[in-house]
Amino acid sequence: MRELLRYQGRPAARRRALSGFEDFWAVYPLKVDPIAAEEAWCEALDVADAATILAGAERYGQVAGRLMLAPARWLAERRWEDELAALALGEED
Repeated sequence: MRELLRYQGRPAARRRALSGFEDFWAVYPLKVDPIAAEEAWCEALDVADAATILAGAERYGQVAGRLMLAPARWLAERRWEDELAALALGEED
C-alpha cells in the first residue's frame, strides 16, 4: 500500500496506524479498495481508538448480510457507532 503523507517523518506513528489497519482489514468482511480504506482508517483514528473500531467491524461482519458497505465508507461514516439491533434489522440512518 502506498505511503500516507500524514505520516511522513513520523514512521513510528505510521507503523502503529497501519498495524491497526491490518487487524481491521482481517476482520472486515468486504475486501475492496484497500488504499481508500487505509486512508479512512487513519482518519477514523482521530475520533476513536482502534479497539472500538475493530469491535464495531466484527459486529458488522456478523449482521451485514449480502449488502455491505465498502470499508472506506464504513469508516468515514463512523459506522462502528451503529447499534447492533439497528443493523440486524437493516435500518439505515
